[in-house]
Amino acid sequence: PYLDTFDRHKGVKESEAGLADAYHKWYWMHEVETEREYRWLGRVVVKMPSDLFFYQEVLFELSRRHILELGYGQGGALCFFSSILTILGKGLVVGVDKNDYALNIKMLSDLPATLIHADALCSETVYEARIISPNYDLIVIDLGPPHINYEALTLWAPLLAPQGVLVIEDTWGTTDESIHLRAIDSFLLKNPHFAFYELARRHPFLKGIALIKLEENLDG
Repeated sequence: PYLDTFDRHKGVKESEAGLADAYHKWYWMHEVETEREYRWLGRVVVKMPSDLFFYQEVLFELSRRHILELGYGQGGALCFFSSILTILGKGLVVGVDKNDYALNIKMLSDLPATLIHADALCSETVYEARIISPNYDLIVIDLGPPHINYEALTLWAPLLAPQGVLVIEDTWGTTDESIHLRAIDSFLLKNPHFAFYELARRHPFLKGIALIKLEENLDG
């Protein structure tokens, strides 16, 4: 089971886990991302700056960089990923979103990314993304409510490349947090070739849980 939680640290408020717990509750209470409109190169990015720092570490560690974001919204994170790839070298950025604002061509036409305007919980959308790339090295699930993110996890996890990283965002600070952790534990029990991504433990304020896909031949 996932052990790096406030309760597992016996509720010590001064511990790193205690500080992270307080941070996430504060975050959700104030809807910090939306309220403060953090920007990356002038474009609104609905992610915390600390999360973006984590993502650039992940991208640097990957040998290949095919990125897929589910729920790209205004496209700020896609812009961030693309600009990091410009520094690191070639790669691929794909975004999936079904909301109407994602169709704002004036807003998104300059994005160096491939956009799929479709429902991320639909198997046909998975097929469309697989045509663009058979697998992805970083998958970010940011579709909104945690239960929707976990529904997407089982649908999109097969597209993660070996040694790739998958992040389920918006896990912490919600009222039903323990339910979501049990869902993650259940997924890991059913999919032993996935494990927690150790690099993420250095980022206690990360708003999600990061998983890594082990080499395929470790299954059996």
